[in-house]
Amino acid sequence: MKIEKIVQEKEKVFECKEFKMQTSQPNQTIEVSEERLIAAIYYWANPSSKTQTSIISLQNLLRNYKAFHGPLYNSKLSSLLSSLPLTNTASSKILSGELLSSKNFDLFPPNNITEAINYLYKNLDHPESLNKTQELLKNINLGQLLSEISNKDSELAFKLVTLAYSLSRNDFLDVFIRFLDEKIKGKSIEEIFEFLETNDEMLRVAPDGKMLHSVYMKLAGIISGNKGAKVLAEYMHRSIIKEKNMKYLVELYMLCEQKDAFEKFYSELCIERLLKGSKIAIEQGVCSKIQASVGPDSMYSTALLLKNTMEHNFLCPKMNVIVTNAKIVSLFSPFSQIIIDYIPKELPQSFSLLLENYSAGFKERFPNKKIKILYLNSMIEMIYGGCDIICNFLQALILIKFNDKSSITEDELLQCISTEILTPSQVKTELASLSIILKKTDNVYTLSSIQSKFLDLITKSQASTEDTFESMEDIRKPIIDCFIVKLLKQKKQIDEAFLFEELHKSLKFSPEKTTVMERLNNLISRGFLWQVEQTYGYIP
Repeated sequence: MKIEKIVQEKEKVFECKEFKMQTSQPNQTIEVSEERLIAAIYYWANPSSKTQTSIISLQNLLRNYKAFHGPLYNSKLSSLLSSLPLTNTASSKILSGELLSSKNFDLFPPNNITEAINYLYKNLDHPESLNKTQELLKNINLGQLLSEISNKDSELAFKLVTLAYSLSRNDFLDVFIRFLDEKIKGKSIEEIFEFLETNDEMLRVAPDGKMLHSVYMKLAGIISGNKGAKVLAEYMHRSIIKEKNMKYLVELYMLCEQKDAFEKFYSELCIERLLKGSKIAIEQGVCSKIQASVGPDSMYSTALLLKNTMEHNFLCPKMNVIVTNAKIVSLFSPFSQIIIDYIPKELPQSFSLLLENYSAGFKERFPNKKIKILYLNSMIEMIYGGCDIICNFLQALILIKFNDKSSITEDELLQCISTEILTPSQVKTELASLSIILKKTDNVYTLSSIQSKFLDLITKSQASTEDTFESMEDIRKPIIDCFIVKLLKQKKQIDEAFLFEELHKSLKFSPEKTTVMERLNNLISRGFLWQVEQTYGYIP
């Protein structure tokens, strides 16, 4: 017989919201109709808003069914269950006897953590559980309960948090914040993110975001300052290598206070990944995601590095040295006070040749002066491995050494480039902060030919200032003429005071009074306006 037909029979027992055993004598053994038991099991496993069977009602039916059939109980029950569309879990609970022995809502809720977790597993989703669960939450250490459940089952933790938040909002928030403090305390950034991602749904229960905000504040403390910026860059570095999706990427960037420091560390690690064959598409995806939410100025140096890498990827397949400095600083000598924009188009073969070219170019331009100091942070533009690059002076010297050898030791490097200008101690200090990564397999082209370009400082003289003023006045005269004519058409009559006021207010420059009077006389002579003798005003 179909389930729907069974439900309609028995004097419409299922029209009520609960299906309860109708007997006044609890120990009396009565025969249970199989059709009635089938319907009770079905609506216990598949409850609806109108029809559902409580656990205690089904337990009473099963106990009477077992008492009536005795040894045949299991075989008859198994045959009966096979005719129902039940899940394996539901069938197993009934056949194994777990349902008969399980706690139900007529019992007092447990007061220890282990039993409370078992209670919630069995009863939290059932509509009859609300009052008993509320009583449980009042009489148990909620923080400890949350901690134990979150370690075992994030879904159950979410349901518990949702219920607890709806029942006792103010008290529960304090408990939950303390629980978060304990969960996050002393954890690494990876462990915090694992907790954040696993319990994301639970943390978003509060509509005002207080729970999630508490975790963000903990993260902000971890990634604060330069040290925190480095921690964040290294975390992202490890995640990108593992090709792990960073769900809170934008939020992390926004929480980091020292964004400049972070981008510096991140760019250096990005170079390391690129040299090891990192996928550029993944690198660009990280930058694009941050720029789309924060703005195009964010992650600028890394985005530029990736752009240049893409452009030169096919031109220089063997190039594996990347210079990261991108700010141009001219070569400067403090004694001569002359700024030189020195641009070697190609890399020389030796350090001595580089110095000779600097000295020769400087002497040609300034025969009576001598360079005494070269600053190591001076920048040089050059072609290296087929690419136009910008690097500092010391980096250029190091690159030169790879023209002759594929790899060199630190001692060889110090011996080769240490001179009267660069002492070994200076070189060693600079090597520690180089923005360059060198590998034993570096492949560098032997290049030659250097071009020099010199730029003098522009100094102002009285003659040049007067020439500039005269040329500017000639350009402004037609503008003043047009403004005066336009003003007269609007006002019909104006005086000199009003005219000067409007000129200074409307134009982007302040004309001289003599220039304005000259333009008025010029317009009168050309017939564009007349002067009223009585008022000394002007009319069109």
